[in-house]
Amino acid sequence: MLFSSKLKRAVASLRINVAARVEGIQAGVPTFFDNFILKLTANLLAREEIHDWNLAHKTQPGSERHALQMDLQFVDIYLKSHDEGRFVKYAARRALDRARNGIVSDIAELDLVMSQGTDTCLNWKSDPLFKTVYDFTLYPMMLWEIRPAAIIEIGSGLGTSAIWLADMLGVLKIEATIYSVDITPLQKTYPGVRFSAGDCRHPETLIGVEALKAMPHPLLVIEDAHVNVLGVLTYLHPHMRSGDYLIVEDSQPKQETLDGFMSKYGASYRVDARYTDFFGRNATCAANSIFKRV
Repeated sequence: MLFSSKLKRAVASLRINVAARVEGIQAGVPTFFDNFILKLTANLLAREEIHDWNLAHKTQPGSERHALQMDLQFVDIYLKSHDEGRFVKYAARRALDRARNGIVSDIAELDLVMSQGTDTCLNWKSDPLFKTVYDFTLYPMMLWEIRPAAIIEIGSGLGTSAIWLADMLGVLKIEATIYSVDITPLQKTYPGVRFSAGDCRHPETLIGVEALKAMPHPLLVIEDAHVNVLGVLTYLHPHMRSGDYLIVEDSQPKQETLDGFMSKYGASYRVDARYTDFFGRNATCAANSIFKRV
């Protein structure tokens, strides 16, 4: 069987790009993944007479050919995700999920389960912070790039997330107010944070229409309440402007809800794959749901 020249060329191009990035912006220092992908692709190129770049081979588990086939499939999916670009239509993301037999994230289920902590929860200032280790890293980078003028957090919980976000804004010297809403308002105060009451079952009680109209932009909206998600997103949508961000946390169980919302408003949003895929495809609690308003 003839080699698949397209896939082979893509692998060769990937190696050139990784090497250029390492020698350029990374000043010669490779990441763990750089070393991994360079080693994996070098082996595929060296053993091409065995796998012949054919993704359809039927192989026996435990054989060298099977191991090569698994590596070939991994790099093929990686390249497809990479080729989508940074700002991707939600429908295209979901189509690739289906092509992967419904596998949404590269994170194994147990890895995600443990990502907030095991014997104790991830803390901020000694209080439980219910973020994954992935999102704990992603949010400061997003804040620096987006530089929001205001943040709306739907679902205050214990208030630690809003306080952490306020502290991150302070470190980055970004002036913004955080509006954190929960059905039971928190009886606490913190600089830069306004805690208030609102019921997701009645979205207009979260942030009033006039307040939303007066809200400064760029706006960052974080949905983390898990109640009437479609209603909440539909309510907020008319007040989102180009450049605003919408993040739906813990979204794997909400994919059908997101499908419904995006079937109506998908033309107005793109998934920001820089952040959803920073640690691997959908290596975040916000799978397919870090959206930029376009």
